[in-house]
Formats: sequence, C-alpha cells, structure tokens
Amino acid sequence: MNNKVRKSNIELLRILAMFLIVFMHLLWHGNVLNSCDYGSINYYLFWSIRSLCYISVNVFVLISGYFMIYSKFNNKKLFKMILQTLFYSLVFFSISSYINKDIFTIFNLLKSIFPISSGVYWYITSYVLLYLISPLLNNAIISMDKNELRRVIIYLFIAFSIFPTFLFWSRSFLSMGRDLNWFIFLYLVGGYIRKYNVSCKNKKLLFIFIISIFLMIISLVLIGAITHLIFGRVKEQDLMLCFNSIFSLCASISVFLIFLNIRINNMIFSRIVNSISKLVIGVYLFHENPFFRDILWGIINPTRFINSSILTLLYSIFACIMIMMIGCLIEKCRLYLLKCFHIG
Repeated sequence: MNNKVRKSNIELLRILAMFLIVFMHLLWHGNVLNSCDYGSINYYLFWSIRSLCYISVNVFVLISGYFMIYSKFNNKKLFKMILQTLFYSLVFFSISSYINKDIFTIFNLLKSIFPISSGVYWYITSYVLLYLISPLLNNAIISMDKNELRRVIIYLFIAFSIFPTFLFWSRSFLSMGRDLNWFIFLYLVGGYIRKYNVSCKNKKLLFIFIISIFLMIISLVLIGAITHLIFGRVKEQDLMLCFNSIFSLCASISVFLIFLNIRINNMIFSRIVNSISKLVIGVYLFHENPFFRDILWGIINPTRFINSSILTLLYSIFACIMIMMIGCLIEKCRLYLLKCFHIG
C-alpha cells in the first residue's frame, strides 16, 4: 500500500482546517470576542464562527489516523518534526525578544530551546506523543476485529466526549480535548474509517454537520442568556465549545467523511493543493508562537472595525488569508534553506 500518495480532497480539508485554526486564534488572541457586546450582532456572529472553528484540530488528528494506520514508525520524520518546531520556536522567540526586551528571560529561552517538552506549542507536544505510540495504535487497529475496535471506540467516546461535554467538571481528569487521550481516540476513529472504508451519503453527513454546529451555537446562546439573567453578566457561555464536545466531534467526523467523498479531477488544482498542504503546519508554528502572537495580533489589530460587523468579518478573513500566505512562504523558505545545507 502506497502511503506516499496524497489525496487532494483530504489535503484541501487540511488547508481549510488550518484556516479555521488561524480564524479561531484571531477571534481569541485578536480580542474580537472580548470586544463584542452581549446580545449584539457581533456577539452572535463571531461566537458562531468560533463554534465552527472547533472542528479544525479534530480534523487534523482524524487525517493522521486515516493516513498513518498502515505506516511504519519513521525516525527521520520524527526528527524533521522536532527540527521544524525548534526552528520556529527559536526564530520567533529571537524576533520577539528583539522587539520587546522584556520577553528575553532565561526561563523563556529554555522554553524555546525545548519547545516540545515545555508545551510551547500544545498541539505539537500532543502530536509528537501520539506519533511515538502510533506503532502500538496501528497494531491494535489492524489486529482487532470490527466489533472489538468499535467497542473500544465507543467506550473512549463515552469517557472522553460524552462525560466532558455534559459533566464538564470531569474534563480535568478525563480529557480537555487538547491532550493525548483525545488524540488517541481521534486516531482510532480515523484508523477505523480507513480500515473499514466507512462512508455515508453527503446529504446525511451535511445534515449531521449543520445540526451539530447549530447545537453548539444554541448551547452558547442558552448558557449566555441564563448566566446573564442570574449574574447580570455572561459567564462560561462557551462551556460546551471544546474540541472534545459531542457536537464538535460529530461535526468533525461528518465534514471529514464529506471530503472523503469529494473527487478532485483537475490535475493543476490538485498539484497546487498538495504543494500548499505540505506547508500549513508552518502557518501554525509561525502565528501561534506564544512570544510572537501578541506582537502579531497587535500589528493586525482585528478589532479596528469592530463597530461594523461586515467590515470586521471581511477584514478578519483577509487577515487570516494573509497569515496563511506569509506562513506558507516562511515554511517554503525554511525548506529551501534545509535543501541548500543538505539537512533532513
């Protein structure tokens, strides 16, 4: 089985998922959500977009499980991943320290030198741990029959999604949706989909996706309204907006299956998609560096048109596209440098 072949439909989903990640960070770190008055058009518009963005990380891990189930552990791939993370961590720590001298401390320097163990990029930390145990997971997925694997997935679904969604106090010791537990579950789901060629009609999948996002928005509205009524201000309105909520999970799986059904026949478009998708992790490492992101969002200033919903939305989309383009360009330059110095 050739694992090197890229499916352009899934690579397109990978690009769109990264765009949603950037948009989610813009809404939060760019202070858009905090600038929205409760009950305003901005409030409902941008919190609804935030709900949609929660499918992004799940999609990335589902893709990993789908493609890696038949892959062998590769030390070179692990080394490249660590080297890539270290590059962005040190470069943007240095740039940030030059711009703001207060950022440079021994503690921050050590965090930048050891970005994976220090959790500078939480996604990369969880993903590296997932990759380290992927041979074990692959053997489990391949060796178990359909009923056994389905049973394990159901049990983990209850533990890591149902309980944290409705018994939210259990998140701290079951799963926050940003940890290895949740990544293992998604990996198993992705592997199950690949192994048993799971498919469904797009019409049904689209219905599940829309209903899931709608329920996330409804939970946001209801919790916001109830807390505003009781406390006089909105509290914990995003209680059910997390990566491992049942609503986010259903939306993520449905959109993943929708894209599996898509066929891209245009070879030129396919090559463009595949070439861009190889660069998108660089977008994450560039814009989500914890020392650089405040500087980045300060320059962009997503709230500059906050009095106009349409202008803020259009400007936010434009800003996210520019971040994607700059991030891809930086990653392309990094790969070119590695090639020049015969590294990796």
